[in-house]
Amino acid sequence: MWVFPSKVLSPGQYLVVFASGKDRKSPTGANRFHTNFKLSSSGEFLGLFTPDSPRVLASGFDPKYPEQRNDVSYGFDAQGKRVYFASPTPGASNGVSTVSGVSEPVHFSASRGHYTLPFTLYLSSPTPGSFIRYPIDGSAPSQGNGSIIQK
Repeated sequence: MWVFPSKVLSPGQYLVVFASGKDRKSPTGANRFHTNFKLSSSGEFLGLFTPDSPRVLASGFDPKYPEQRNDVSYGFDAQGKRVYFASPTPGASNGVSTVSGVSEPVHFSASRGHYTLPFTLYLSSPTPGSFIRYPIDGSAPSQGNGSIIQK
């Protein structure tokens, strides 16, 4: 359990808290703190508790928050719905979510490794309506990089 240090936020201000395991309660920058724990990218319980004794859960992800992705944030939209955001906005209000869902992991017909003979590789996703974007130059796939396999 990590306890927030005393900090007053004025209307329209935001507090950035990194779950880094570094336990920094004095700000490393403007309104930035580090917890004494890290969070799993696959999801786990996370709660914000009141200062009461005994503590009371004020808000939380129970049983766990969803899988987290690199360079994508997860939080509340303007309607109070929990969604993914393609453009993270630390230190500011969440923008508009353009993410419609998260696909299950891609299935590869062959394991990774070094091959000396050519073969056909099949990629598939169990998520209905999904598509797979793959580059062939060794770069990471992104919204604008790579060819698309439509299911």
